[in-house]
Amino acid sequence: MTEGYVWSDAQIGKWLRHVVNVKQLQERSRGMVVRVMSTSRQAAFCYVQSGSDESVWYSVRVWNDARGLLHTRCSCPWGQHRPKESPECACSHVMAAMEALAGLVGRSLSFWLDMADAERQHRPIVEPRAEVVATSRKVGAADRSMFHSAEARRGKRRL
Repeated sequence: MTEGYVWSDAQIGKWLRHVVNVKQLQERSRGMVVRVMSTSRQAAFCYVQSGSDESVWYSVRVWNDARGLLHTRCSCPWGQHRPKESPECACSHVMAAMEALAGLVGRSLSFWLDMADAERQHRPIVEPRAEVVATSRKVGAADRSMFHSAEARRGKRRL
């Protein structure tokens, strides 16, 4: 379960995981089932099914603070071991929730390790206060129909 991460010793004496292979995490997130429980202009709350154990669901919160900065939290083990100084989470569950929320407004996200990679995409940038940057693109009707038919074949609903 540690693929896509590098482990390092933090100054605060706790073990932190830093995202190394964001595309691998993004790919994993695309297969997860997301239930959007509530949304508003300021915040959203979702449950995301574990990719390795279908009986486990993690709670994911996404919200904007008063300055408009995006924050994320996840109840998964990786999200729970974030330091108090930097509690933002960029796990695959957060990526799945953010993708589901973007889908509600006809958008799709791609995740990048740094701003330079994101800027090369020439798309609107969503910058969560975690270890990754996301770019956003409009989803066309063909993309939406392929997404829904793939979900129907698997017998799962993403939202």
